[in-house]
This record gives sequence, C-alpha cells and structure tokens, in this order.
Amino acid sequence: QVNQAMNLSASDAEKLTTVTRDSQRDADQRRENAEYISKIDTELSGFVKDMFVALNGSVHAISNVELLQNLAKAKEAHRAWITKLKTMVADMKTVPLQTDSKRCAFGHFYHAITIEDPAVKKEWHSIDAVHDELHSLGGEVIEAIKAGDSNLARQLVARVDGLSKQIFAKIDSTIQVIEQKSKIGEELLRH
Repeated sequence: QVNQAMNLSASDAEKLTTVTRDSQRDADQRRENAEYISKIDTELSGFVKDMFVALNGSVHAISNVELLQNLAKAKEAHRAWITKLKTMVADMKTVPLQTDSKRCAFGHFYHAITIEDPAVKKEWHSIDAVHDELHSLGGEVIEAIKAGDSNLARQLVARVDGLSKQIFAKIDSTIQVIEQKSKIGEELLRH
C-alpha cells in the first residue's frame, strides 16, 4: 500500500509538472502575442499619424464634422470606461481595462492629429496630461482591487471622476470652437 501510494504520488507529481510546464508555455505564448500586438499597434499609430500630418491643410484633411464625430465618440467611450471602472470597484473584481492613454480609441485619434489653430490649440494640447493621468489612475484602481483595498479603490475612482470632468470640459470647449468655426465656413484642419 505504501508503494502504491508512492507510485500514485509520483504519478501525480509528474502530471503536476506537465500541467505547470504547459501553463508556463501558454503564459509565455500569451506574453509574446501581447508584445507582438503592441508592436503592431505602435506601428499602425505611427502610420496613421504620418498620414494625418500629410493630409493636414489639404482638401483631404479631417473635416470639422469628422472632428466633431470623433470627439462625441471619445466622450461616449470614456463614459463607458468610467462606468466599467466603477462597476469593478463596486464588485471588487477586475476585468480587462485599457490603462494606456495612447492605446484607447480616443488616444489613437488624439495623438494622430495635430491641431494648431490658435482658438483651440491650448485647450486641445492640455487634454493629454489629464487623459494620461486618468488612464494611469485606472491602473492604480485595478491594483487596489487586486490588493482588496476597497477604500483606496473608491478614493482613486473619485479622482478619476474629477479628471473625467476636466477632460469632458476640455473636449466640450474644443467642440464649441469647432462648431463656431463651422458656422462661418472655416475648417480647423483644411485650408
């Protein structure tokens, strides 16, 4: 019986070793895939930015209408992001959430275009730091949830709420300028 138990134990240890090795191999493959996707994302973002820069000032540049559509989508995407973050805190469970401000949908758009119009340039450029901090805080919320610290998670979400209001105010200010320019027939990126 002792020999049988030892043989079963050895067999179980072998199975555990195989499962551990397979799990490590799967984790390594997922990490490699994530790095590859990140590399593609970076290259694609650079390509899109180059394309927008080349089109700026031409009749093929992004129109005011397209800018307004993208800004409206950005607001909706960030509302959904914040709702997801708040749900995570309420449930104290993490779910996938973009914490890199350059990789969210708005981040891709924001970093691809350059707005130099004096009426909106300052407000537009000021979005970046606030947007980056918002996404970084999302990462901190996730870490607080993983650590089981609901108080910290709630405090961080309150800060995220404040930052989101700042971003929305800046986007709304930009939208107002674009709408005013559209009324008088001026295009922000086309000449």
